[in-house]
Amino acid sequence: MAALLDDDSDQLSAFLASTTDFGDGAKRAKGGYQRPKEELEYLRRKHDVLTQQLHALHAQQALVPVSSRWAVRAIEQTQLAQRSFLENKRLKEMVEGQLQMISSLQKMLLKHPSLSTFRPSTGLSILGIAHRREEVDALMAYHLERLESEWIRHRLYEALDDESPLNQLTVLEPSSTSPEIRLSYVGSQCMPLDFRTMGDVLWEHKLGDHHPISEILERYNDDLVYVREENELQNSDAPVLESRSIVQRIQQAQRVVMLWRSILEDRLYPHAPNRLVANRMGWVVIHPRSQNECILQTVVVMSTPIASSLMVQPAVGTLTELVLHTSEANRRKFGVGLHNAVAARVAALQDTVPPCLEHPATKRRRR
Repeated sequence: MAALLDDDSDQLSAFLASTTDFGDGAKRAKGGYQRPKEELEYLRRKHDVLTQQLHALHAQQALVPVSSRWAVRAIEQTQLAQRSFLENKRLKEMVEGQLQMISSLQKMLLKHPSLSTFRPSTGLSILGIAHRREEVDALMAYHLERLESEWIRHRLYEALDDESPLNQLTVLEPSSTSPEIRLSYVGSQCMPLDFRTMGDVLWEHKLGDHHPISEILERYNDDLVYVREENELQNSDAPVLESRSIVQRIQQAQRVVMLWRSILEDRLYPHAPNRLVANRMGWVVIHPRSQNECILQTVVVMSTPIASSLMVQPAVGTLTELVLHTSEANRRKFGVGLHNAVAARVAALQDTVPPCLEHPATKRRRR
């Protein structure tokens, strides 16, 4: 036991002798050895450098997104390609529809339809000299009766629960009961106004100063008017297309109804013999959806215009172009034009527009 203690003491003495405090003060330290104070200073400097590098990396990481820029660019390119594909598909379908419409109109217009071809057997589309108000009431009552069957046939009641808008344009070929070609439009969409206010906006827009302008020929009351519209091609020899219509608004408990029907013959105010007579009808129903929303549903039928037997028949291509021009003018008036009118009324009522239905062009501009 004593021998072991002696060995430990010798080893401890040898270890302490190599240090500065216990060894020979004149003995030089081995080359390359740093004192603890110098080593701490070096570590502090290294810590400061690494800390600065870490802060720089954090700042750089904050500027670069988690995904690489190339990955983000690839996603953007994929989205743009998909959007372009859908847009090209939509444009292709629209062009094909226009070509089908032009072909159908040209086939029908070669027959040069006359007024007697389209005159209803009941004579409801004719206004005489006397008893005009009674004839107007009979015409609109008959037109209102057709509304329910049109809504059922086009399944518009089912569309009330559908969140996606409906826009359907159909070319109806001649048949034994309807010898003329007809363009049928069916639409259903949500509007960011209550149904009463939406009814006022639509009525004011229909009779307002928007092309094609509706000139009021007779006003029977605040909700029943007789109007005239004119459409013509610029820099063309095509005849003017004149539309005479009875327009009515009906306020009901749970909806607002708007009707219009063309007058094909007016014996008190005859059409000029050198003009085409428009033959169209329409129904609009505005259903309440919430306090600030409503559903606007539309059915419009535009038939081949009527050419008087006394006028010089225009070229088929010219007449087709006039019909398409008229259809496009009405589409702008009750498409973009109506959306602008709704947006103006919403802005007057509140500061923000609810996202129920903004026009597609407006949605694309917002970020």
